[in-house]
Amino acid sequence: MTRRQNHYEVAFETYLHRHGIAVLAVDETKRPSHYGQKLKNLDCVVFSQRDQIPWLVDVKGRQFTSSKRWLNWIKEEELTVFAEWEQLFGWPYKVLFVFAYHVIGSFSPVSKEQLFFSQGRYYAFVGIPLSSYQPHAKQVSESWQTVALPRERFCQLARPIHYFLEKREMTVA
Repeated sequence: MTRRQNHYEVAFETYLHRHGIAVLAVDETKRPSHYGQKLKNLDCVVFSQRDQIPWLVDVKGRQFTSSKRWLNWIKEEELTVFAEWEQLFGWPYKVLFVFAYHVIGSFSPVSKEQLFFSQGRYYAFVGIPLSSYQPHAKQVSESWQTVALPRERFCQLARPIHYFLEKREMTVA
């Protein structure tokens, strides 16, 4: 386990370890550069048990307080930076935004069985690939330079994290 300070990232990494999912944590104290430009770090590279896709993951910590509050904003520049990461790594690597929701109250973006308890808090992990997020992103704040998906679109496109990472259940006919 890395020495992360952000409780959302710690919870997600703990989730990965507890589920036996291979993860390569990124040392966030070292800033990568490409052609002399500093790039935002990924949080980790996660190797899916489900379909062998290596995901380039950026964890977005948010609070989830009601069924109407699907906060999913990101910095506008991250659309470009993470598309660049995808291009640098090449196929089959894909960028996955993981929204790590600290669930406060009785509403959750995932079923009760999918909540993850860590550090005295409940978390819901929801993923959305860059390729799904980017075409629908709308500016939410010019001064903060942030974009987000409308709530309905985000709910259509985002999936609980197990959808991207865990082995599929095999049924015998």
